[in-house]
Amino acid sequence: MSSRKAELRDLRNFKRDMLLHYPNSGECAGWLKTITRGLTDDEAVDTLSKYEGRYPQTRCARFAKQMNQELKRKQVMEKGRE
Repeated sequence: MSSRKAELRDLRNFKRDMLLHYPNSGECAGWLKTITRGLTDDEAVDTLSKYEGRYPQTRCARFAKQMNQELKRKQVMEKGRE
């Protein structure tokens, strides 16, 4: 595994831990973007849905919902172009 991939994996794990301990932080949007970086759209939607359900009534859930809506809107636009 290249060092860049290892760094990204470590960063994702760190951000997951931060969300676990601080799901109502204002930094959640950035943490979620880091966690979903490099994932396919379907994987990102699944991951964001898990965070949305895991931490209801928090900023994490609100940001996850917004990001999910953006990804779904993007998928619909891409299907419309085909």
